[in-house]
Amino acid sequence: MSWAGSMMVAGAFTRCGLAAAAMYIVSGATAQQPPLPAARQSAISTPAPAAQPPAAGPPAAASAQAGISDRQSSLTVQQIVARQEDNFAKIKNAQGIVVHTETRYNEQGQAQTPSTQYIFFAYEGNRSVTLTMPEQAASIYRGSQGQVPWKQITAAYHVTGDTVYIIQKPEGTASTPTVVATSFNPAVHENNPLVAFHPRQVSDETLPLRDLAGAIPNMEQRPTVSDTFHDGKPMVRIDFINPKTPTERLYYIIDPARGYLPVEIGRVSGTQALSMSKIIIGNTPDGTWIPARRERTMYDGKGKGVSRQTWYYEFLAVNEGLAAKALSLMYFNLPLTTKVSIVGGKTPGGPQQPAGRPVPPLPATPTPLPQRTAPTPMSVPLR
Repeated sequence: MSWAGSMMVAGAFTRCGLAAAAMYIVSGATAQQPPLPAARQSAISTPAPAAQPPAAGPPAAASAQAGISDRQSSLTVQQIVARQEDNFAKIKNAQGIVVHTETRYNEQGQAQTPSTQYIFFAYEGNRSVTLTMPEQAASIYRGSQGQVPWKQITAAYHVTGDTVYIIQKPEGTASTPTVVATSFNPAVHENNPLVAFHPRQVSDETLPLRDLAGAIPNMEQRPTVSDTFHDGKPMVRIDFINPKTPTERLYYIIDPARGYLPVEIGRVSGTQALSMSKIIIGNTPDGTWIPARRERTMYDGKGKGVSRQTWYYEFLAVNEGLAAKALSLMYFNLPLTTKVSIVGGKTPGGPQQPAGRPVPPLPATPTPLPQRTAPTPMSVPLR
């Protein structure tokens, strides 16, 4: 699914959209993977690789086969997820820039023009701001003292408590964006990185492992958890197999030494890889592990690479404090004439209002872009 496509379906990354993806495990239907937010690193000194055609399927499939007969682990999927959540709970606030690039390849294996999106984000508790735009718009944004090129944005959201503000780009000849406030809906907003990005989402599949864990009681066949070795290190492997399609498998390679986060996620059919994600895990100065970089290759039914996606942080600051205006609509430098329309009949924090009734103009105090010198560099062991 493209970034434009993800915007056509509000719940593309959410539990609403995830229900279809869950069918891969629960009922055997194959679900497509929509792109996640991006990931490069300025705080992480890992250079972005040059675009190369993805490798053919067999190497990935061989990796996918490893470890099936390893010793059964004493851990359960639910325990692994709980330890992941304990790790992420250390993050009280964060701000950063995440970059997502997708390169597709034609029948001859030649790379097409890459598509790149930048996600500018900040969050603390139940408040967040997320602004997504293509690479060209991001260049304009950087050089304009935080003035958003509204005509070119992909998405913009502010979440505060149980209210979601959707900032829509101007239509036609209009130059001022419109803002729609609606109630937070977990089925539509919770797992959507375009709405409220969280560092965990760099390594999330369409259906996150935490949601798969919750669906285990309804699965015809429970996943297996094994102790294994991966790249010479002790790891934990999770395999989900659907008895209706026993040759298809979704697997996770988990690093217990790094927050129980995945270092590899794959989907295979028989001996053929369908997708393969490699994840580099980094840690912040306070010892929180995060997925720092991800590369995901998709294969067709013949094992030929058809696309490659990368996510990496260009900038990331964790637990360094955020200004109050960085977690409000002021973050977006909205024009003074911007008005908010209410969906659902309730003004956020106020009395009942007719649906669509405008409220007074918003303040627009300029908010500077995050400074790249702000964060303390994370340490990422490179191999």
